[in-house]
Amino acid sequence: MTAPDASLPTSRYFRLEQLGEGLFFAIATPGSGSMGNAGILDLGAETLIFDTMLTAAAARDLRAAAERLTGRAPRYVVNSHFHGDHTIGNIVFDDATIIATAPTAALLTNENDQFLRELREHGAELDAQARAEAAAASDPTVRRDIEEQSDDFAALAREAHTTRSRQPNITFESRLSIHGGRREAQLISWGGGHTTSDAVLYLPTERILFSGDLIFYRCHASITSGDPAEWLRILGEMARLDIATLAPGHGASASQVAIAEQRAYLEALLGLALQAVEAGKTAEEAAKTPIPAAYRDYGFASGFAQTIQALTTYQRARTDAAAEGARL
Repeated sequence: MTAPDASLPTSRYFRLEQLGEGLFFAIATPGSGSMGNAGILDLGAETLIFDTMLTAAAARDLRAAAERLTGRAPRYVVNSHFHGDHTIGNIVFDDATIIATAPTAALLTNENDQFLRELREHGAELDAQARAEAAAASDPTVRRDIEEQSDDFAALAREAHTTRSRQPNITFESRLSIHGGRREAQLISWGGGHTTSDAVLYLPTERILFSGDLIFYRCHASITSGDPAEWLRILGEMARLDIATLAPGHGASASQVAIAEQRAYLEALLGLALQAVEAGKTAEEAAKTPIPAAYRDYGFASGFAQTIQALTTYQRARTDAAAEGARL
């Protein structure tokens, strides 16, 4: 172990923010190849990494920053959920113990390997399609967002022939505590909302929560592989924690108010989707709904259409099920 360096390292992939003594939040730089936020936590005798970003290049910088700040190689890596922008960087932590929920572990390898295979085989074609979509976008915010995400995935495509997913070594169901000489990290899963299984990391003494993608702070949230009703339930559970600082999966650090804002966002979009269903619109037609004024400045602007489309499909299924139940 070497002596830690108290100065904050810089990286083209992320900006580091210190949340407390030995606690750091890595905020992804759009378009760089990082995409998802991450955390570096000095537990005392061990260093823990929370999520590992989209590319090995970004993860190497994350690892280097952790070693410089804590004076040791990371001992633990926690994956909040299976999405590649939080897990593909696992490959860089080959000497660490990787921890995730059991459902996340089951999904992670298959989903990431399939995605990497698609990039290896069709990366250039997918990139050309995305660039054409960006060029055709009338909203400059949407255009810029598509371009930045295209840059992120292009960075991953350049690594796709050598990058492989890495499976978690340890799984848990609902709770797991890691006790270090300096602090305790509590891993908590209330089930799945953003995906089929989501986990958070809570530091009870410091009142800090690393939320993963259960919180997209002032960013348009992705719901394509989750359940919005469960997501709202989980936010209710999360709000019971005593939180001073919240480090989201996407967006800047915030306070506990981010939970209420995430709930309001999901409820507002569910309402828009229900209006589309009641108006007889298809999910594709609903995707053309303008971004509400309250959310026009949110990040990931191009994701709004996809989210409304998914929520319209969800609301239609609920409406049809209720109508069928009423007939029985």
